[in-house]
Amino acid sequence: MQYVNLRESWLGLLAAVLVCAPLLLAGCASAPRHAALQGDALPPLIPARDFFANTASNGAYQVSPDGRWLAWVAVQGTRPALWLRPLEPADAPGRVVAQGLVGFNWAQDSRHVLYTADRGGDENSHVYALDVLAARPQIRDLTPHPGIRAVIFQLPPQDLEHVLVLHNRRDPKRFDLYRIHIASGRETLLREQDAEVLATVANAAGRPVAEVRRRRGGAALHSLEEPGQSARELLRWTAEEQVLVLGADAEGRGYHLLSDQGRDTRALVHLDAATGRQTLLAEDADVDVESVWWSARQRRPWAAISHPGHQRLQVLDADWQRDLARWFPDPPRRLNLLSVDRSEQLATLMVDRDGDRRFLLADRRSGRLTELGQGTVNAHADRLGVMRPVQFPARDGLLLRGYLTEPPAPAGPPRRAPAPMVLLVHGGPWARDHWDNGLNPVQFLVNRGYAVLQVNYRGSTGYGRRFLMAAQGEFAGRMHDDLLDAVDWAVTQGLADPQRVAIMGASYGGYATLVGLSFTPKKFACGVDMFGMSDLVSLLENAPPYWEGGLPRWHRFVGNPAVPAQRERMKARSPLTRVDAIERPLLVVQGANDVRVRRDQSDRLVEALRARGQPVEYLVVENGGHVGNAWRWSERLRVYRAVEDFLAGCLGGRSGGFDLYQAPGWVM
Repeated sequence: MQYVNLRESWLGLLAAVLVCAPLLLAGCASAPRHAALQGDALPPLIPARDFFANTASNGAYQVSPDGRWLAWVAVQGTRPALWLRPLEPADAPGRVVAQGLVGFNWAQDSRHVLYTADRGGDENSHVYALDVLAARPQIRDLTPHPGIRAVIFQLPPQDLEHVLVLHNRRDPKRFDLYRIHIASGRETLLREQDAEVLATVANAAGRPVAEVRRRRGGAALHSLEEPGQSARELLRWTAEEQVLVLGADAEGRGYHLLSDQGRDTRALVHLDAATGRQTLLAEDADVDVESVWWSARQRRPWAAISHPGHQRLQVLDADWQRDLARWFPDPPRRLNLLSVDRSEQLATLMVDRDGDRRFLLADRRSGRLTELGQGTVNAHADRLGVMRPVQFPARDGLLLRGYLTEPPAPAGPPRRAPAPMVLLVHGGPWARDHWDNGLNPVQFLVNRGYAVLQVNYRGSTGYGRRFLMAAQGEFAGRMHDDLLDAVDWAVTQGLADPQRVAIMGASYGGYATLVGLSFTPKKFACGVDMFGMSDLVSLLENAPPYWEGGLPRWHRFVGNPAVPAQRERMKARSPLTRVDAIERPLLVVQGANDVRVRRDQSDRLVEALRARGQPVEYLVVENGGHVGNAWRWSERLRVYRAVEDFLAGCLGGRSGGFDLYQAPGWVM
């Protein structure tokens, strides 16, 4: 009788892999084939694992409200972990208090941290609490209700014991507001939200004081009834106007808003609740004010942020203006305020320059800056491209803006031939690309030899109301023309080889990829579709129940499948109905648990392509949802390794080949 010793077999297999690994690695890597990338045209290759499984990754540094503790996220082994150390003494070592966390918020008690997470990307997120000062920290679910979606609404600065949470346990379509005692988990219902409530506003004590309600043709801000006062409408706006309520002021006399009423771009204003008068605090003549630095204690904005190209920071507070002037006489490309303590004298900052990211602790009392960590980009700065803002007109004259990132130029004569290019299309579509210098997918593609062009097509946010509304009814229409015009601009500028341009994107960007290959089948050399919708009708008919509040926008921009004429137009703009036109190579990536763009969107597309003999690569992330950056590192590595091999085949760039981190990734 013969038998197999399993232990010896595994040891033998491992030994064989170790012996053959150099040969396997050398065999799988591929040199660039495109003429513009020959010789010394490219810097040294950066392994894929440094982009998607970097063990030096760190960030999210936050000081506790009492100013005694620092917490941050950094990798331990191969997993992200939450680290903690006291701020004094300054050289105190950090320790891991939990693994698997990728983001968190300090509770006001400076003892607990809170975070949200779902299971495998199903978007049924729960709110969790962790006592980081306990001898054995244990994670507790503060919303232990099956099948719900919960989000942190507010950590009231005047309430050290509670967190305000929105969740949809009562009705999957509605998010009621609850106050939860962090230490005990005791939950108190504050407000039941009916179908007309779009948002709630609470004061510093955590008491709801106003709400945004749907109104015919738009929305309105209403105060809530208080003792001795009746509820009343404070402000009304149309469906086309963009108004975001940031919060109530400290005196209870008004509200800070980002609003485009009476203008094209959003500005920062203060609304007087008694008179309805709006006072302009900050504006950008070119683009929207997108966000603010906010004082939770003073209930007012410190700075207004816009992004015409690089970040534009308008500092409104004199003390912050003084501090930033002495710390950064040469202003960085981007400056993010990550946290402040309760006294607002200690802060953590993320400071970005081309090829450099640093995390700093700022002591506003002494004026001292202390470096806490560096971004993973710093170790590879000389191998990366510089992302630069670009702009050009669309065929109808609309100004388009975006970003171009190219491989660093070699020493000596410039390249003689236009390079292969990836048109990278952002999702949303009601979102936009911003300047970023992280070790991200853009730089991954650049290091493989490609110029990467990102265009904020019409319908992108951040560029004013007219630019946003220009996308109504333009799915697979002028929104796609903008992408074609971007490619033509790059070709005219001598930046791109017209025969070697790929289109790639996620979510709406995946849809744009499919539109590019099916509506303009000879324009692109190939495409990478990451969880993009192929069928607009079923996208909306199978939408998650909590999408209800956002469906009116989809109906206005794309169509309502319940209206027969609109349903037919939606079908006509769905790539699934034009599969026969696709003739170029396609890679499809799909999260199996995606509840927004469900798996059948990709399954039906791939099945139809294979039925007519059209080659298509299909990669399913079995434990993944809709947001690719939330996938496990092993899945991200697997996906982008497939992307680099696929693009090397159709564009002629290089591939790093098998990455050693893929082996443990298979086991995971």
